[in-house]
Amino acid sequence: MKIDKVIFSTSETFSIFWNLNSKLYKTRLSIEPVCLLFGNRNKTNMSEEFGKVIEVPIIPDLPLLIQITWSKFYWPILEPDVTWLVGDIDLLPLGTHWFTTRIADVPEDNYLHLDANGIVQLSRVPCNWTSPTLTKENLPDYGCPTNLPGHYHCAKGKILKTGLEQNGTFEEELRHIVTSGKYNNTRGYRVDDPIEQHNLWCAEEIRSTRAIRRSIFDGKIKFTGLSLEHGISRTTGDRIDKTMYIGNEGKYHYDAERLKNGGYADLHCARPFSHYLSDADCQQIWEATDEVLKMAGMLF
Repeated sequence: MKIDKVIFSTSETFSIFWNLNSKLYKTRLSIEPVCLLFGNRNKTNMSEEFGKVIEVPIIPDLPLLIQITWSKFYWPILEPDVTWLVGDIDLLPLGTHWFTTRIADVPEDNYLHLDANGIVQLSRVPCNWTSPTLTKENLPDYGCPTNLPGHYHCAKGKILKTGLEQNGTFEEELRHIVTSGKYNNTRGYRVDDPIEQHNLWCAEEIRSTRAIRRSIFDGKIKFTGLSLEHGISRTTGDRIDKTMYIGNEGKYHYDAERLKNGGYADLHCARPFSHYLSDADCQQIWEATDEVLKMAGMLF
């Protein structure tokens, strides 16, 4: 499998990651970035130097969060023969192998997830999402309570449409998620994320995972799950996480030699948001992020 495009979605606040993320995907991975902006581009610094920015009208009576998160699953079906990667705006690639040669042998007609056991590891709930042929025997009665992460889904647009059971308009999909009551999450709100979450944080993960299970069992898609090693403490594994950023030191903690040798897949960024951090603290985070990317060979 070869990825053609990566899709992001963002609010105005999270848009600060776009210019950097689009540059990495375009220049280092040769993947075309697309970003759906739920807001006014004139209120951001978003550039189209490395990818396309599309302003999406906000539906006023629906929660903004689910409009942003579900749009990444819906937009790709408009280009059915393009192979899409569902990205995450604050998740930066740290090596080319993870998104190219690692997936090269996956058939083009598969529904691929690049981190299928991500939540399994963090929740410590047994599951078998990395099996290439999930069955009702190894996931009895759809009984695995663990979801697929809401990013790193990868497939052609037409396979995303089938696998995710997307048969309505975008607004119809959203209203089903919001009004059905099937996808509410009991996770607490995160004060550093400036979006009113309406109990729908990770609803896109619940909605997409259930549809994918049904599609696998009904023979509508062929599923391949790869996995990243997260590390229980988040101090080891294939990801440099925002929890590994130490503010009073102004840097991330990681294995420098491993980073230089392409041993990390991605960086889940600490958040330089001016609504709760000083300008100096924000600048410090950006400098630490640049340091990681340069050591990884992703920026020069």
